[in-house]
Amino acid sequence: MPTPGEPILVVLREEVRAGVWPAGTVLRPSELMERFGTSLMVTRAALSVLIDEGLVRQDKSKRGYRVLAPGSPPPDKTPAPTTIDRVTATMRTRLTGPEPVYPPDGRLPPLVQLATEFDVSETVVLHATTRLMLQGLIRNQYPGETRGLYAVDPKSTTPDALLIADLRAAMYRGGWCPADFREAVERALSALGVPSPNGQMGTAPAHSAGLSAALVIG
Repeated sequence: MPTPGEPILVVLREEVRAGVWPAGTVLRPSELMERFGTSLMVTRAALSVLIDEGLVRQDKSKRGYRVLAPGSPPPDKTPAPTTIDRVTATMRTRLTGPEPVYPPDGRLPPLVQLATEFDVSETVVLHATTRLMLQGLIRNQYPGETRGLYAVDPKSTTPDALLIADLRAAMYRGGWCPADFREAVERALSALGVPSPNGQMGTAPAHSAGLSAALVIG
């Protein structure tokens, strides 16, 4: 099962927004799979999220996904939602609605139960949950929890956790070595305006050691 730590979505989103891939460039799943070492399912799930965010659109004639210019209007013809789209949308509502059906840190029903409920195959549910994992809405079990998928508690998504995810993505792209971790954490904390215990910017506070450890261990 893929995990929310997959870098493909974070990296591609950042690259498209930064213009690394000019508008009109076609991203091909096979090339992305080779680059990121991801499965076809995870790769397509990440690209589906980028479609939802208006950053790319599927180009069947090129067998890929075309990068859109910033602020591009939506296409004249919006593709009809697929079964995976519908299951994903329903589960997202259940996770993020005012009264979530799947409460924060609550265990989701098993895939086979969800497949029966939605009257679809387990593969469809697997695709939908992969998208939701890449979006940070569900997660795998923590140590000591019953095996399965759990709703992410938004309150647990601390700035530290977001910083770790960003640094991991940058590390993945740049080929960093462990010796770079501490300096990178300190620069990032400084950019975020986090003061050190002595009141100066640019020196990581005490909890940065935990961030470095998370980067090394995680």
